[in-house]
Amino acid sequence: MIDKHSMINDRAPGSEDKNLVTHVQVITLKIATFSAIQTNYFLTFMVRLPLYLKFTVLLFCTIMIIFVLILGRPFFSPLVMAVVLSLLLHPLCSRLESLRIPRAFSALLSMLVVFAFLSVVFMFFSYQVKQIASEMPEAGTKFDFAVDKASFWLEENFDIEQEAQSVYLKDAMSNLLEGSSAMLSTTVGMTADIIAASILLFFSMFFLLYYRKFFVEFLYKITEDTRSHLRKLLYRIEDVIKSYILGIITVVGIMAVFNTLGLYLIGIEYAIFFGVLAACLTIIPYLGVIIGSLLPIGYAFLMKDDLWYPVAVAALFSFVQFMEGNFITPNIVGDKVSLNPFAVLLALFAGGLIWGPIGMILSIPVAAVTKVIFDEVDSLKPFGFLLGTPPKKRRVATFPEKSPKPVKKKVLQD
Repeated sequence: MIDKHSMINDRAPGSEDKNLVTHVQVITLKIATFSAIQTNYFLTFMVRLPLYLKFTVLLFCTIMIIFVLILGRPFFSPLVMAVVLSLLLHPLCSRLESLRIPRAFSALLSMLVVFAFLSVVFMFFSYQVKQIASEMPEAGTKFDFAVDKASFWLEENFDIEQEAQSVYLKDAMSNLLEGSSAMLSTTVGMTADIIAASILLFFSMFFLLYYRKFFVEFLYKITEDTRSHLRKLLYRIEDVIKSYILGIITVVGIMAVFNTLGLYLIGIEYAIFFGVLAACLTIIPYLGVIIGSLLPIGYAFLMKDDLWYPVAVAALFSFVQFMEGNFITPNIVGDKVSLNPFAVLLALFAGGLIWGPIGMILSIPVAAVTKVIFDEVDSLKPFGFLLGTPPKKRRVATFPEKSPKPVKKKVLQD
């Protein structure tokens, strides 16, 4: 008699793990096949619908997607950020793996580079803020003098008594203090959200780098395209993300040098802090420059006795923004992110409404990736054309054709 328990014990070690992996792969394949079939049915159904029903279904799906993104903001925003950073760190991680470093350590070292850079930037800004805070009493004195001067000017020109102005200011301060408790609770809630988002970002980046081949294989299974077509699409997405982020980092570095030198020559203290901060805020197109320039302008207005300083700072940032928009960014970033300004503006406002400041930062790379996907799908190519820049018409030099010389008929004389 053969004992069944002895047969079980005589199995090769690790056979249960292999069977478990096989079952997981079979289940994943079934889920991918089911998803592909359902997607195919949905697309076939959409093709057969009338035009007005297509737009109705598309509008409904768009509204539902936006609602889910707003509702799941604490989950989706760090996840999308992790995807973008993982695509940026993929070449470095692959390079470390080629040096025979295990994949887990390669992913951790790649992430360590990002977090070390962010830590240095955070420490720099923290130190500069402490230095500026030490001058706040002097700035407060000058601010009080400016308020008294403005109050006297209002009373002299608009007949608004200083007592009425003080009553209005006291009411405004009392309202501000009443809302301080709500602001404190909101700040505590935001701190908890930031900690949770940072933890999710860290683990998402690690697993996206560690299991990247597994996720790519999953994409192969849920799509009907050939491997070469999907591989080409993934390479284009990675190239767009990498070119955009590295280009933005280069642009930020150049603008930081320009801003710092300009502020130093004007005579503004903490020129490095204001110059680097304004350059970092240019990550948010259009709006970041305005926010970054208001801080040194306000500092120059409060700390300097002459009105020339804030005017010079405003002129400096206007010049730097002109150089960035017309020469620096087009030559460095190039045509990798070929989005027209209207699409960029809509993406910025949509990202801000959905995910706030993080959404504004992620809106441009997400819109660029969306355009790449639209350009690769035949039915979505018109939308990719709508997001892109208008094609430039090349002027071809045309030369007028020479008219043939008239042939003189010889008259035969009799």
